[in-house]
Formats: sequence, C-alpha cells, structure tokens
Amino acid sequence: MQTKLFCAGGLADARVLVIGHDPRLQRSSTQAQYAFFGDYYFRPIPRQPSERAKYRLAEKVFGCAAHLTSHRYTAYRVALTNLCNKMLPRPPARHTVLIPEQASPPSAISCPAAMWSSSLPCRSR
Repeated sequence: MQTKLFCAGGLADARVLVIGHDPRLQRSSTQAQYAFFGDYYFRPIPRQPSERAKYRLAEKVFGCAAHLTSHRYTAYRVALTNLCNKMLPRPPARHTVLIPEQASPPSAISCPAAMWSSSLPCRSR
C-alpha cells in the first residue's frame, strides 16, 4: 500500500505543504491511507481510542500549519504528504527509518506550480 497525498480543498488551491518523513507509525502496524491521517480531521471525532489518536495526529498537524502561517490559510488550503509514501521496512526499536535511494522520488519534491508563489520555483520531473 502507498500513502496518498491529502488536500481537502483540492491540490490546485493548496498554499501550504506539510511533508512528513515516514507513513508508518512507531508503535503500530497501521498504514495510513492518507499522509498524517489528514482525512480524519474532516470527519466527526471518533469514539474509539485508536481512531481518536489518528484524528488527534491530523488535528495537531493542521493546528501546527495554522500556527506557522499565523492562521492565514484554512485547513482546506493545506496539502499533506511524506518524503516517501511507500511502505518501508520497520526499523529496529528506537531507530529512525532511512529512505533508501531507490525508494526516494527523482527530485526532492514534485509539486504543481500553483502551490508556490512566483518567488519560489517548483521542481518538476
């Protein structure tokens, strides 16, 4: 399974890009369908603790993006992705997942030009 980029308002309207480092959780084998479980933020708050933890992760990511942009953009203008959206092998306990070169994208990030202001160039593939 591959984790998908998430933007509730549509990628063409996104103005903030949040990039994570690994779609796999530290203490669970759960695989997120969307980066940072971003889709959970737009659902009712779950009652089940494991589902509520996913909601809280998404809530914190959107809250951090709002704080860093001085609340200039709504959550609908935030795009969430990972540096590598492929599921990588789990590292030993208390170690960091390293992205192998063959799993990394050709450029650091590929994004639509609408994502950036004219002063920030966008790398294309």
